[in-house]
Amino acid sequence: VEPSVIEELFSSDLAFLQDFYRRINEEGTSKVPTKCTKCQHAFEFDLGTDVAKGRKDDKLLTEIEFTLPKGFVDKDGNLHRHGVMRLASAKDEILPLQDYRVQNNRAYLVIILLSRVITKLGDLKSINPAVIEELFSTDLAFLQDKYRQINEEGTSKVPLKCPSCAHEFEFDLGTGLGE
Repeated sequence: VEPSVIEELFSSDLAFLQDFYRRINEEGTSKVPTKCTKCQHAFEFDLGTDVAKGRKDDKLLTEIEFTLPKGFVDKDGNLHRHGVMRLASAKDEILPLQDYRVQNNRAYLVIILLSRVITKLGDLKSINPAVIEELFSTDLAFLQDKYRQINEEGTSKVPLKCPSCAHEFEFDLGTGLGE
């Protein structure tokens, strides 16, 4: 697999592969022990095969719409509140680290990152770091939460089906708990 393929992965898929790599290389197995949340039956599932079987569909929502709490006011006084954010790729999270502004001030990472994944904001023709810099702090915090929500939260959850009672539930790889 070429590095360019890995760069184009969604960040949640990259995190999954990193965890999978760690498990098979450090722990020597891709099997994960769990218990059914309904009948408490203990069983193992295989990260390499069972996770893919558990998916309900192959459709992936790659963009989400949002409405900023306050909104961006452009130089002409126009308010822009409605926008679209896409899922981040591994490249989106890696390339900003090479930006001199991020190297000089790590806090600037969020500015560059959001300018890469926000594809639409009102009637603006382009979203660049200057736009993100001018957001109200409330809106910046909102967008950071939205970014985490679509790129990180839930990404460590895998759908499972108990082999004993057929109960369907989600297992969080991060916490090691079924929900």
